[in-house]
Amino acid sequence: TTLIPLDVIRDRLSNTLTVTAAAFVIFAVAASLSRIPAIGFLPVMKLQIVAAVSVLGVYFFRHKLSYRFKATVICSLFFIAGVAGVHTFGIAGSSIYMLLAASLYSSFIHSIQDESAGQRD
Repeated sequence: TTLIPLDVIRDRLSNTLTVTAAAFVIFAVAASLSRIPAIGFLPVMKLQIVAAVSVLGVYFFRHKLSYRFKATVICSLFFIAGVAGVHTFGIAGSSIYMLLAASLYSSFIHSIQDESAGQRD
């Protein structure tokens, strides 16, 4: 069997998550903004718009960016969106899953074992 370098796997994972996030962010922001007549414009909606623009920016430049940068941006946005959603809507909202996704993705990309192995070289 042919072994694939870990950096290639991480780059593919980052690209896959970036494409997936870009596909869903459009619908998520549209759904969130459609609630403005019912609940009004909340400060968390500004954050969602900024996050959507950031995800789309990473999507359009994904082939020029390193996997570490893409992973850091996506993890940060997942974490920020999760904390903002929990702060605004409590644990009854679905943003608790964003916190879970941020921690899982971060552990996949930024593993401690790999970081310490790189320092020994």
